Amino acid sequence: MSTILDEISLAWEMEGFLGLLRDQEFDERKGEFFLQRLKLVNFNNEDQIPKNIVSFLWYIPIFMEWQSAKIESIIVAEKFKKYVNLQSQILVELERILGVP
Repeated sequence: MSTILDEISLAWEMEGFLGLLRDQEFDERKGEFFLQRLKLVNFNNEDQIPKNIVSFLWYIPIFMEWQSAKIESIIVAEKFKKYVNLQSQILVELERILGVP
């Protein structure tokens, strides 16, 4: 599992999926890879998720929403629809991993 979590945390680096979004660049292939990695995360019935993991997961939905406002006017409509769909799927996975109140 640590390899998967390492790959997810690398998404925040400059050339990672989320790092590229910081520069208003949507890489669909990296986004799909990121989603697939999230789908592999499973903490089963653990009472606590390590703080360092929560720190790079909880911010993703907020960050992606901010970036959607920025990239909507930059990328073509069809590609933006793919972004919104991917954003929704990522949120579903994060809710599964972290739970909801």
